[in-house]
Amino acid sequence: RNAPGGCQLLLRNKVDSLLEALLPRRCVLCGARAAGSELCAGCLEDLPWLAHCCPSCAIPLPSNERCSACQTTTASTGSMLAALAYEYPVDRLVVALKYQQQQALAPLLGELLAIRVLTSNLKIPASAQVVPVPLHPGRYRERGFNQSELIAAAVCQKLVSECIGESGLTLERDCLQRARPTAAQKGLGRRRRLMNPEGAFCGSSSVVGREVILVDDVITTGATVAACRQALLDAGACGVSVWAVARSL
Repeated sequence: RNAPGGCQLLLRNKVDSLLEALLPRRCVLCGARAAGSELCAGCLEDLPWLAHCCPSCAIPLPSNERCSACQTTTASTGSMLAALAYEYPVDRLVVALKYQQQQALAPLLGELLAIRVLTSNLKIPASAQVVPVPLHPGRYRERGFNQSELIAAAVCQKLVSECIGESGLTLERDCLQRARPTAAQKGLGRRRRLMNPEGAFCGSSSVVGREVILVDDVITTGATVAACRQALLDAGACGVSVWAVARSL
């Protein structure tokens, strides 16, 4: 417990290797042997990765240029990145985590997001705060966990293990709260989805002068992350980038 961080990481890697030899993992999608991940190499490669997307809204594009809609708006105060398209089998994994209590899937989804971050050549501020999109306390009690928080924790662990942002990348759970409950976005029409989260979030003074990385599971209209970003900027954050596991097409 009191060993230096490097020794702890080395010990954890050795234990993981031993457990892998004794109890090999099985791919959660096809059941084949999966080395070092919850997915086999074939299923990992076949996922609907978003190789290119608009850096402002994460809509899939042939290149990483801003989409026509974002080109007509003022410059963003942070980028937006999604790892995968919200389609089969990613949608099934997200739904199983969110609504079927399959919390064991959170590390996998976080790892997939981290893989996309690592391959995107993003510049991650050394002292960035990683902030999950929060649930209202009532919904948290009902569900028992915040899926975005579990995913954000897995992303931090993966990036730090890859020596990315190790000088100050931290998970912050309390600097963004839901100020009021909102209707579940699922099942709402586009107009109500866009209006539903307005004014629903409140940032704390701990973000003053800091770069924030906001983590969510799925971006659909972008209304929720836009409301979160505005709350963080209003609280004094100097920039808010958004990372999501998936982007609805």
